[in-house]
Amino acid sequence: SFHLKTLVQAKLAVVEQQGRFQRYRADIPQMLKVIAYLTENCCANQPGACQPMRDEIPGMDKVLPHL
Repeated sequence: SFHLKTLVQAKLAVVEQQGRFQRYRADIPQMLKVIAYLTENCCANQPGACQPMRDEIPGMDKVLPHL
């Protein structure tokens, strides 16, 4: 629960109260924005260094900006 609350505070997850339970969901659009930012700015402004990771994940070019 501690880790989930941290993700909510970072706006990477949302929580909904359902009766006695709290349901946590990932905020996928926000996570994709973070991944895109990290991809563009990783490795000291050498975004091409992230290309191997992009190549390993099918469909990644559809959700991340092109390098």
